[in-house]
This record gives sequence, structure tokens and C-alpha cells, in this order.
Amino acid sequence: NAQISALHANFFVNLGDAQAQDVYALIALARSSVQQKLGVLLELEIGLLGEFADVLSVSLADAHG
Repeated sequence: NAQISALHANFFVNLGDAQAQDVYALIALARSSVQQKLGVLLELEIGLLGEFADVLSVSLADAHG
């Protein structure tokens, strides 16, 4: 229900009925794939509201510390 844009890999597209959790799961998958393949942890350029922010802060703290 969500995908990475074919025009720009930094854009995530809701195909119609994706929920916030679907988009967040796709973001997490993309970050994990890049980290595994390239050894680089991508940082989000957006702010997350709600319970997602807590998950992100924990994963970034683990990666940097």
C-alpha cells in the first residue's frame, strides 16, 4: 500500500490506503537495507509524531552510541 517513488528514492508514496504504520515500516526497511548493503545509517529529514518518534530515537541512539 506504500512504495518508494520511482522518481526519487527519498520519497515514499501512499498508493491509496496505506496507514502511518505501513509507511513507517517501509522507511525502516529502506534504512535497514541501506545500512546492511552500504554500512550507512540514513537519518530522517522529517519529524515523526506519536509513538514512531520513540522508536526512531531508540534506534538512532543505538546506532550512534
